[in-house]
Amino acid sequence: MKRGRWQAWLLVMALAAGSLTGCRQGDGGEVPPEGALSSPSVSAAQPPEGALATVQTDSAGLLDIAKQLLTQYAAGQGAQLTPGYPRNVLAGGRGEYTAELGFTLSADAGTPGLLAGCLDEGQSGTAQMRIVRYGTDGYALTELGELVEAGDLPPYDGPDYALSAAQADAAAAQAKRGWDGRCQYRTGLYQREPTLEISYNGGLEWVKGPLAVAKLYSPDQQAQEFVPSGAVWVTQEKTALFYQDGEEMKALLSSDRGASWEERTVASSGAGSRFRAIGFWSDTGGYAVFSAGRTMSQEGCSVYLTADGGKTWQPTATPAAQGKTSLVIGARFVSEEVGFLCYRPENGLPCLYRTADGGDSWRRCEVALPAEYEGVYGAVQPPIFDGQYGLLPVTQGDDGDAAETALWFASDDWGEHWSLCSDSFPDELLSQRRENLG
Repeated sequence: MKRGRWQAWLLVMALAAGSLTGCRQGDGGEVPPEGALSSPSVSAAQPPEGALATVQTDSAGLLDIAKQLLTQYAAGQGAQLTPGYPRNVLAGGRGEYTAELGFTLSADAGTPGLLAGCLDEGQSGTAQMRIVRYGTDGYALTELGELVEAGDLPPYDGPDYALSAAQADAAAAQAKRGWDGRCQYRTGLYQREPTLEISYNGGLEWVKGPLAVAKLYSPDQQAQEFVPSGAVWVTQEKTALFYQDGEEMKALLSSDRGASWEERTVASSGAGSRFRAIGFWSDTGGYAVFSAGRTMSQEGCSVYLTADGGKTWQPTATPAAQGKTSLVIGARFVSEEVGFLCYRPENGLPCLYRTADGGDSWRRCEVALPAEYEGVYGAVQPPIFDGQYGLLPVTQGDDGDAAETALWFASDDWGEHWSLCSDSFPDELLSQRRENLG
């Protein structure tokens, strides 16, 4: 995938996780309709004859698998290899694909086999690979060289996982906004009675919102420059404001860019709400999540779904049924079946729960941090999706030294599995930001 296309894809993902239809998979087939979480086909039970290296892994990241195979191949040649950049999936999909991966060999690498033909200068180079899946979780490296032909494999149509530091920083900002960059809002705190203002054309014109800013804050918050994350959803198709009104949790909805608004009750009881999030994955399907009753670091969480554009809302289960009652920091549904709840770090590690059945049951996702980041990066944020492909930012949280930076994890199976795809160091991101600021 070309860089320009990657940037466009990232922008599409930032459109508040829109509909999950029509994305082509790597094997040339159509993505299943919403809720049809089919597994990739499984090939022969044994690795192909003459395979250069094999691994057994449940990793969702095609590049992560490529790194494992290349590292294992180098080890078999008596060489120590460190993966680098570029990192790209070139063609195919989970069943069979080609990829390119930059690498550096240790100074005492000796004779690195086929890697010798991939060296550019000194001990660094770029290798192309053909990888074939076998069995349930097996992957085999079948070709390796400076150039590996795609053959009949279609061009890869998933995300370019190789984020540069600057791209990761920009992506973090996009994910935090969660919607089309043309759609913005501001609190209008310069006004005598601050009211939310919304723009649908990049700030050229502003529409006065129907709600006083103070309504968007929980009782223990005061009006600030920024509205609490999740309380406002703004796209060209749908705008929603989620707030507490007495004992009730309500939503103000607009489908005509703020020209008219409709008030709907989401829940009859939400007194003392702290966290709120609202959003839509289609014209009719949406979610509303809020937490309340906080005691120290524990609280209750409620999840409501709508199938009629927000006119009516129905409650569903939460991870509280499994005893999970820590503080919620993010939420997002990407279809009527698949949704995510983000909790405060647990023992310094990311805590992300996923449902694949519309909230009836929840399972904690494994988000494995590199050892050097444990206890530093752990505040998982809502993932953003384009079809089955997702990106998950993990930040330091509001109190970190580099609160705006993120580690990025990728998934190509609707968020069931996540693999690290960008490990840009915070100082690189901060340096880039300083350069941008002059």
